[in-house]
Amino acid sequence: KYGENVRLGLRYILACAKKHTNGFITETEGGRTSSRMHGHGYATLFLAEVLGMTEGSSRVSFKEVRDALVRAIRVIEDSQTRYSKLYGGWGYEPSSDMPDEASVTVTAVQALRAARNAGIAVDSRVVEKAIEYVKACFDPSDGSYRYSIAMARQQSTLALTSAAVSTLNYL
Repeated sequence: KYGENVRLGLRYILACAKKHTNGFITETEGGRTSSRMHGHGYATLFLAEVLGMTEGSSRVSFKEVRDALVRAIRVIEDSQTRYSKLYGGWGYEPSSDMPDEASVTVTAVQALRAARNAGIAVDSRVVEKAIEYVKACFDPSDGSYRYSIAMARQQSTLALTSAAVSTLNYL
């Protein structure tokens, strides 16, 4: 029913993916947008879902989608935070030097899981570090999960807790 919409969206995402040889998917040439790693994570998730649903389709270039997805996954793997002793999440920018942030971590993990489901190799060490990171965000005093380990912003919310539990499920 929505095949044409998906095809046009795919064409747009692949065009954005071609702007950077390193695999970062963004709308701009310079790579700086308001969505940054959030957008990259969702675009990568989309590519993984398309790849998983279209193998053998004559309407989609399987190789082009797969190649863009593999490059995008490597960006996610290389961008896992190393900001502090407690690392393994993802930050707003495609850099391992960024502080972690829970909502970006959710999008990265969703993309990693979808790619793995579509047959793309995902580094098991990245998955292990992500599990450690999410567990470190846990607040045993009330059972919630924090926004960040590295940032001063330590509040917990229903949304963050739901995201963390979903992330552990994906991992």
